[in-house]
Amino acid sequence: MKKFGFLFASAVALLLGSGCVSRQAPLVVLYGGAAEDVAQLRIPFSVDIRDLDGNQVAKGLGRDEVILQIGPGNHKAEVRYSVLYPLTGNDYEKVESDYYRISFDCAAGGSYRIECDDHKTLEATRRFARKPVFRVIPVSLPSAKPANKTVPAPAPAVKDGNDTSSVELKRMWDNATPAERKAFLDSITSPKSTMTKPMLVP
Repeated sequence: MKKFGFLFASAVALLLGSGCVSRQAPLVVLYGGAAEDVAQLRIPFSVDIRDLDGNQVAKGLGRDEVILQIGPGNHKAEVRYSVLYPLTGNDYEKVESDYYRISFDCAAGGSYRIECDDHKTLEATRRFARKPVFRVIPVSLPSAKPANKTVPAPAPAVKDGNDTSSVELKRMWDNATPAERKAFLDSITSPKSTMTKPMLVP
C-alpha cells in the first residue's frame, strides 16, 4: 500500500485545472463498425484494465470512466481493483488488488459495465482488495428486431365484364377467412398424386 499526500492532490488539481483530464468518458475504439454492429464496455474509476483478448489496454490518469468499443461475442480481460482511499486532510492511500482474469459475453448494439462493490471503511476496502469480485452487467441491450408481418395472399384475378360466376367468386373470396383462402390456394396449386377416372355421361 502506498500513501500519497499533498503533492499528488496538487498534481491532480493542476491537471483538472489545465484541461488535461477530460470530464467526459473517452471512447477507445478496439473494434470498428456501425453502432448496431459493435458493443461498448464501460470501465469505472475503481477498475484498472491492462489486457482485453490479448490486446494491451491502459486507462489514463484521472479518468473516472473509460468506454471501450469492442466486438460482439465472448471476451477475456485482465482487471484489478484500484482506488485512492481518502485519509485525513490531503492524504490518500492507494489500495489495489492483483490482476484477475474475467470472461464475459456481449451482444452487438449492447452496452456493458464492469462493476465491483464500494466500501465505506479503509479496512473493508483493504479486505475487498485481497479478494475482489467483478461483475459485468448490461447497461442497455440491443432492441429486438420487429417480427416479420404476415403478408395476405393475393386475390385471384377476375376478368372484367358481366360474368356472374366471376363476380360471385370474387365476393366469396372477399368474405373468406385467411385460413379458407390458404386452403383454397393450396387445393389449386398442390400437385395431385392420384388420378381419378373421367365420369362418363350417357
